[in-house]
Amino acid sequence: MKIFLCVLMSMFFCVYLQPGVVFAEIVTGQAYIENGNISKASANARKNAMRSYVEEKLGVQVKSTTEVVNNMLVRDSIVARANGYLLVKKVVSERILGEIYQVTLELEASNDLINSMTKDVAAQLLAIDEDSSRNGVHVAIVDEDIKNTVLWNSYFTGMLKQAGFRAEINDDVVLYLSQNINNFNDLKMNTEIRRIGRTGDRGTANAVIRGRVGLARKTEKIAERSYKAVAQVNCELIGYDNNSIDVAAGYYYYVADNAELAEQMAKEVALRTAAEQLSSQALKTHQLEYRGGVHNIKVTLCFRGLSNKAAQRDLIAGALAEANCRVIRSGFLPDNTLQIFVHADDYNNVEELKEAVLRQLRGPFPEVVDIIDQNQIGSTKLNFALWGT
Repeated sequence: MKIFLCVLMSMFFCVYLQPGVVFAEIVTGQAYIENGNISKASANARKNAMRSYVEEKLGVQVKSTTEVVNNMLVRDSIVARANGYLLVKKVVSERILGEIYQVTLELEASNDLINSMTKDVAAQLLAIDEDSSRNGVHVAIVDEDIKNTVLWNSYFTGMLKQAGFRAEINDDVVLYLSQNINNFNDLKMNTEIRRIGRTGDRGTANAVIRGRVGLARKTEKIAERSYKAVAQVNCELIGYDNNSIDVAAGYYYYVADNAELAEQMAKEVALRTAAEQLSSQALKTHQLEYRGGVHNIKVTLCFRGLSNKAAQRDLIAGALAEANCRVIRSGFLPDNTLQIFVHADDYNNVEELKEAVLRQLRGPFPEVVDIIDQNQIGSTKLNFALWGT
């Protein structure tokens, strides 16, 4: 069945080249010279030529967003491993045309290698979807041009899967962001995004990437048949269960022979870079980390209804120790609610931790219950009421 599914997924890609054939072509690529950086522009122009070359071989007759995204992922994978898949037989020419660096290459590749990459990407995405032990993350990206939103979410999700995450689009968060695109920099949005993500069917995801991409300024014609587009991206990886946030933001230039292509590719480069940055950061931070085979959970526990703060705090601390929770810090709020920030790595998720804490609390506090505070902001907090005290 798994082999059948791999074959089925590979059918989504719109290419299967005749095996064994080696082909060579002359391809021109160009890039904007940003801040006078010639070496960066040269590298970008080469990548531009390689992407055009591979994209032509993959085919442009596509029928769905899935096919478009899969072609993009295959193309990116081949270009990223250019030394193994593409051969630069000859640099035909290199020149600077005002703000543009232009390179013409004679490129060669094997149909067998392209077909192999097509199958490899399909199998990789399938394997990650089936591996429930991998870290889960939701994706919600919006474009100022709303028609691209489905494409960019699918592409960003595919990039994260290739980096090793189980990623899926959170349609509820996408809708919320689309309705509030003009308030994107309002910090209160992250609180609402956490609420939406936690109350929906989030599965085993423990974070969401929310992002916005758009054109930073009007696209310019900078030479004959050359247009420069500048895309601005702002993406944040927000932990559902803590206050940690990773950010990827910046401006990205792209030069193409028509304005629409320049704008589309500038956004694609921006999102590809953001996905690479956030996946790298997320693997290093505790919000998506899976250390030593166990989840690394840090969460705030709130205890209400204390009548004797000193004595009952000691009883609560003892119960938390029995539940294998290490106290990082604690303190009382003005309403006498005791807040304790704990580190627990024996549990798969926060729900398991909550049940363990309740079991231990029911010794000294037989009537303890967990409660839901709909007005609570920020990261996940587990709330307990000691009604029996």
